[in-house]
Amino acid sequence: MMEQLPQVFLADHALYLETDSQLLSLRHAYKTNTMENLTDQLKSALINGISRKQADEWRRRWFRVYAFRGQLLTLKTAQILLDNNQLTYDDLCADPHCLLRFPFQLYNYPSIIQIILFIMREILIASRHYFERITKAKHQQQQPSQQTDMMCIQDVKSKQLQETLVHTQEALVIQILLDVLHQYKKTACLPAYRELQGVICSFVHQMFITNPVLAKLVHFQGYSSDQIKPLIYSVPSMHICLDFIPQMLASSELDTQIFGFELLTDLSSFYPIRTALLVVKLALQVYATLLRVLSNDDRLRFFSRTYKFLTQMSSIFPPLTQNSVYVLQQAIRACSLSPSNLPQLKWTSDSLGRPRRIDT
Repeated sequence: MMEQLPQVFLADHALYLETDSQLLSLRHAYKTNTMENLTDQLKSALINGISRKQADEWRRRWFRVYAFRGQLLTLKTAQILLDNNQLTYDDLCADPHCLLRFPFQLYNYPSIIQIILFIMREILIASRHYFERITKAKHQQQQPSQQTDMMCIQDVKSKQLQETLVHTQEALVIQILLDVLHQYKKTACLPAYRELQGVICSFVHQMFITNPVLAKLVHFQGYSSDQIKPLIYSVPSMHICLDFIPQMLASSELDTQIFGFELLTDLSSFYPIRTALLVVKLALQVYATLLRVLSNDDRLRFFSRTYKFLTQMSSIFPPLTQNSVYVLQQAIRACSLSPSNLPQLKWTSDSLGRPRRIDT
């Protein structure tokens, strides 16, 4: 199993997967007992809880055992997490996001979450091969008398369907993790939330880098607006969203357009680069158009969630101040806002010399 995994998959865990000559020299029976001890400790963590030190030690031992008992240890760990001894490896490949149905209290142990997300990456990679194997098996069952052209068309459609299914599964996993992070923030203390945020955002970054299409899928589906800034701050690959924000603004769904403006506002603040400037210029035109075509109720909802886009662009890109003010005046007239409810432009003459920072 270890030889089949891409090198990038194991790069961030090289410390734990280094060859341990003493461990590899142990007899097979002792290795089995070591794996059983690990699974027993995980059961104990689910029932009674464990200390932070115990969780860190368990993670180190888990990765060492994984070096020679990878697939079996993955399956045993998943069976305990989901409390299902009948679970098979193919079940995980067919439905990867089921791995995230473990008890919520485990999110209090970032060390264990690192292992779960490591397993998730393995399962998502194995899932691709699983569906490829199923597709090939179906092609072999087709009648030989079928025309070659028809078989080629079906082969292309099958590959497209398979790719869509895999992307959907991977995007769903990210969506679930972002939702968990949003829920965890409501109950956990700030240091615990920050630590879990780092673990999950590291996983999301790796997924986006491996397959940039996922970033587009996740953002078109949307997530809580409160998570935009933390993601931009903790996921270095979020800048790729600038490439598809124009498509979000051109969507026929108002919620997608609103989310696109919110995303662009925070991205421009963190990445005040030329690409962002060009997208903002386009967005100002789209904003003015939406003010004219939306109904009164939709216009009020749209402006109440996106007015920061107009008020902050003057600080982020001073050359666009005049355009921002003009569109803001249009919005004020279109929404019939009273002077007491008017937003303020966040710009001063000396703001250009101040370092920008992102609030999370």
